[in-house]
Amino acid sequence: MPFIVKNVFCSNCGAPLQYEEGENIITCKYCGATQLLDVSQPFILDHSMLPLKYSEDKIDSLLLDWMKEGFIKPKDLAKKSRVESKNLKYLPFWIISVKAETFYEGLLERINPPVRKKESIIKEYDWRVLGRKGTSFPIKEFEIPLSRRVPFNYLKIPRNCSVLNSEIDEDTAKKIAEQEIEQHHKILALDAVDRIIDFKSSFEFKNTVYLHTPVWFIVYKYKKELFNVLIDGNSGLVIKGEFPF
Repeated sequence: MPFIVKNVFCSNCGAPLQYEEGENIITCKYCGATQLLDVSQPFILDHSMLPLKYSEDKIDSLLLDWMKEGFIKPKDLAKKSRVESKNLKYLPFWIISVKAETFYEGLLERINPPVRKKESIIKEYDWRVLGRKGTSFPIKEFEIPLSRRVPFNYLKIPRNCSVLNSEIDEDTAKKIAEQEIEQHHKILALDAVDRIIDFKSSFEFKNTVYLHTPVWFIVYKYKKELFNVLIDGNSGLVIKGEFPF
């Protein structure tokens, strides 16, 4: 029978911690301390955040500017759209600094006779892993500049937004990064060869940052249809936006 935690208290200030099922890392909304749900494990975490630069009073103008951009959007999109909801969420990310090296051997079959090639791909990444399971978020289009990060401070977060806790731990984030980088390197390799015969990757992890960043989730209506827009609350850039054709 699984063990069910009913009450968990912050190890820093003693306040009750609120969390959802499946969350692994919890941030105290009273003092901002961060801790593992399984408090029996040793836990040292570099927890930071990107500050909110675009509050609710600035988001409307960003949305209107985006609606007016481009020639494929309806010309009356900005004028005839109505915002249905605006929700600010602080999303948890793991930023994995890693050096990845992949050796591959393959056949270049687009020429005759085919040529056998052996190459190495060596790259360094600050790989982004979203700390939520089963969430469709356009992470490839989302930049997280580590130079802008500051120490996490719950007092800097507006009260009317939600701070999502991570549902995965650091080790799991590293495994996800390995899988995604390996897949990325396979795509790079297939630019050089048509068929991969051998493929091996190794990883050297350097640093891991646990970071929260603000994202505006906006729903607007245009001619009875609903569309979603995601706006980076730190940079003001549209991460992803839906619009009618």
